[in-house]
Amino acid sequence: MGPVEQSIYDSVAGRFEPELLELTNESHMHSVPPGSESHFKLVLVTDQFEGLRLVQRHQLIYRAAGRSASWASPCLGTAYLHGC
Repeated sequence: MGPVEQSIYDSVAGRFEPELLELTNESHMHSVPPGSESHFKLVLVTDQFEGLRLVQRHQLIYRAAGRSASWASPCLGTAYLHGC
């Protein structure tokens, strides 16, 4: 796990206490140099999403991931699920 991926993972895990958190670096599927950390897929299951609209969930994740701090502007594809 690279430093950007680790930073995103730690931030999201600390904020949401998820039942499930999967973060996958998908940069190799895009036109970027080898070893890049620019495109990620996030699957997150947490009760904290219950009652929130999709855009609200998205905003919470980007805030939690500290977008302006440790990572410049990677793409973050997301799947939002509330606890089962």
